[in-house]
Amino acid sequence: MILNFLRKPIQLKHFLIFILLSPIIIVILSVIVSVLEPSDVPSLKEKPYECGSFGDQKMRIDRRYLFFASVEYQDVNYWEKGSNQLHNTKGCNDQIGNATFLVKWPEMHPSEGFRLSSNQISDIAFTLSQRGNWKDEWGDDKTFFDYTPSLKFYLSKRMGARKDMSISEINSEKKFNSSLSLYEIDLGEQDNISKKIYWQEENGKGISVVIACDS
Repeated sequence: MILNFLRKPIQLKHFLIFILLSPIIIVILSVIVSVLEPSDVPSLKEKPYECGSFGDQKMRIDRRYLFFASVEYQDVNYWEKGSNQLHNTKGCNDQIGNATFLVKWPEMHPSEGFRLSSNQISDIAFTLSQRGNWKDEWGDDKTFFDYTPSLKFYLSKRMGARKDMSISEINSEKKFNSSLSLYEIDLGEQDNISKKIYWQEENGKGISVVIACDS
């Protein structure tokens, strides 16, 4: 009986009824979703800024520039349940752990986000991080942080290099890009994506900047 019903062609009146009722169906489904999965993330209109501190410097950041429109505070574990509610209690006096920005280069305007029909090669992301505790192995100079471990991570097999590169191998393969005043290693192309790693070296200190580029 069911198969016989399915074999029947759709009648025009049934199709018109479905079209007329579809807005109501959509509204009902939207209400159900909002009830079952209430959002505790305020909209940009409700909360246009994130506020927090880097050391003794208070910062108010336009959420349009932020990845996921949010910063991460140091004393919030974002892997735990209820982290969003705890996040929403934070303010300008609370220390920021990470703030990731997603912007257009070189204009530095807010990115318009992911769009299937767009070419987003001008979008870049960068993160400002603040460490709560300075470890002894980082040295006595708190004005400089050595990013050598980060460089080795980006030049590892799991990040696209043909193997995990040692410091001696990095030094033998690196090239100096005079136009950027940075060292670079080209990892070649994988899955139609070209990967290059750039970094800056400080004499006697280590590596001050690491930049990973996919194009």
